[in-house]
Amino acid sequence: DEIFKSAKQLELIDEELFTLRKYYNGNITNYNKMVKKFPTNIVAKIKKYKERPFYDLKDMSDDDHEDFKL
Repeated sequence: DEIFKSAKQLELIDEELFTLRKYYNGNITNYNKMVKKFPTNIVAKIKKYKERPFYDLKDMSDDDHEDFKL
């Protein structure tokens, strides 16, 4: 019974992580478009905003910084 509860909790956490990754990547897409698009690119240059990487599901617990990509 405990194993079933734990499996269900993991499933819910996995669903939430999927939703959060989708939310993050969607907002980063909009942000990156604004950084590149006129006239907001002028403000981005003044404020030193740069493109942000997308999360691509690789392991975040290591020192591999290629887990994020543009």
